[in-house]
Amino acid sequence: KKHTQTHTHTALTAQALPPRMSAGSSLILDVTVVSGRGLASRDMNGFSDPYAVVRIGKKKFKTKTVTKSLNPNWDETFRFLDIHEEDQLCVSVSDKDRFSRDDYMGSVSISMEEFAQPGDYERAFSLDDLEKSGDQVSGEIFLHLKVRRSDIAAQPLVFGMPLQDLMKRVRTTHPDAKVPPFFAAIIEELLARGAREELGILRISGSRRHIQKLRASIDCWEEIDPASVSNIHDLTGLLKLWLRSLPDPLLGASNFDAVIAAADASIPDALLNEAKRIIPALPLESQAVLEMLFSFLEELAAGQNSMDSRNLSLVVAPNLLPCTKNDMASLSAVGKVNTFVELLLNNWRTLFSTGCAVAPSSASKRPPATAPLPPPIVKQESFSTKISVPGEDADASSVRAAMDEALCMFAAYDKDGSGGIDRAEFSLFFTELREWLGMSMPRPHEIAAALSAMDQSRDGIVDWHEFSQWWLSMTI
Repeated sequence: KKHTQTHTHTALTAQALPPRMSAGSSLILDVTVVSGRGLASRDMNGFSDPYAVVRIGKKKFKTKTVTKSLNPNWDETFRFLDIHEEDQLCVSVSDKDRFSRDDYMGSVSISMEEFAQPGDYERAFSLDDLEKSGDQVSGEIFLHLKVRRSDIAAQPLVFGMPLQDLMKRVRTTHPDAKVPPFFAAIIEELLARGAREELGILRISGSRRHIQKLRASIDCWEEIDPASVSNIHDLTGLLKLWLRSLPDPLLGASNFDAVIAAADASIPDALLNEAKRIIPALPLESQAVLEMLFSFLEELAAGQNSMDSRNLSLVVAPNLLPCTKNDMASLSAVGKVNTFVELLLNNWRTLFSTGCAVAPSSASKRPPATAPLPPPIVKQESFSTKISVPGEDADASSVRAAMDEALCMFAAYDKDGSGGIDRAEFSLFFTELREWLGMSMPRPHEIAAALSAMDQSRDGIVDWHEFSQWWLSMTI
């Protein structure tokens, strides 16, 4: 590490600030740490590995670390509740070190007295050496602050609110509503904007910052205008975020074990019969949202967007019936839940009757039920000679079930039909797998490490043999 002893004092960027808030009032504050520019170098290579810590009182949050950058983009949002005018918002930037203490790069202290009026504020703040380290401090940090009134703060947040409670409140102003108005408005806008033909719809990520801003508005019970959202993937990201936030998933967490058991059963139509038992027993609010969602997915599956019913099921399954254990040992259930969700998609017309389906387009057609597609250049009869099954007690039926799951997953992510999963396809697979397991979004180095562990041939491609060996080792 290199350190320069010249101290550059920089003042807070001059801004026109709103008048003080009324005494005794409290606020909710969403702080988005957008980016930094022109930060000081702390490493011998002329760069730094900066991260930011956001703190009010004893509560603090930390952003990800951006390696080898003086102009990092973090784009992360953190929420503080019950904020008062005497509070100080402190944002400190440091350089991450692996083998020594992290290096201080500057900070800024902002009085909440300066943000009296609810609203959105995007500001650039110059970093200063508030810790009196004596090291060179330079650059500025860009923040987006969303401030909400105490009366809004006292209301329950929409995201994370049980669906039945949410609809009870919605019906005080929309007595005939069957689904949350923002949910219906987003789906209507997606179809109007041509989501059927949008490549990778529901799979491509939107801007986390924009999605969090939309979420903050909905949490305040503000009506949003989906037509004003320029990026279509921000809308799909918001949709999935709300589904994941429900305390009890739409398909009911208590049904998880029954779905897995039905998927394991050798009885014909066991999974469809289980669906016919589960769906009518769900709350009417859940049935209505599911009917609108599956009819929307059917529209997407009929379009030219590289998203058939299987791919769409893979994407939405983690949001409808997530794994109950956040570990890799739950992999054996992934394919079974995906299969169940695909069955619901292909049979929604006979399973739901709430009248909430989206109006079909003239170009849409119902996608046929799809059987598992084997990956190109791989023959199923070669499994016994190509797969060495881990463990002496693994019976033939367990192996066959695991191989069926692996086959479905491999075929779904080998999108170009090359017989191998390349780096881009693997990144998508690993990200969606961790999402389904309820784990955090993987960092680039975690994706690279997982690919390296699976890619035994070290050619940057995970072939069928490598994938199936790994899947069996994790599930049996």
